[in-house]
Amino acid sequence: AMKQESNKPLLTFPTLFPIKIVGNNTESFTGDVTAAIRSVVPLFEPSTLISEYSKNKAYISLTADVFVDSQEQLDAVYRALTALEDARFVL
Repeated sequence: AMKQESNKPLLTFPTLFPIKIVGNNTESFTGDVTAAIRSVVPLFEPSTLISEYSKNKAYISLTADVFVDSQEQLDAVYRALTALEDARFVL
């Protein structure tokens, strides 16, 4: 049997990595997400964000394709996003 070192897929960097952020559908959420990503990846282009709303529009799901050049940078993006008050899930 093959030994699983880790359950994380091995990524080759630099890479364009899709991150899904689900949060409360507030007026500032998309801007907050953009600012959080840009705090780590300054060249992130918010026009590439794909948004979907929950049925009752209480939640918004944003998919961001983030260009990262290391696992450390990817982890930093996740930390910045999970720190957002309105963020519910970061996948």
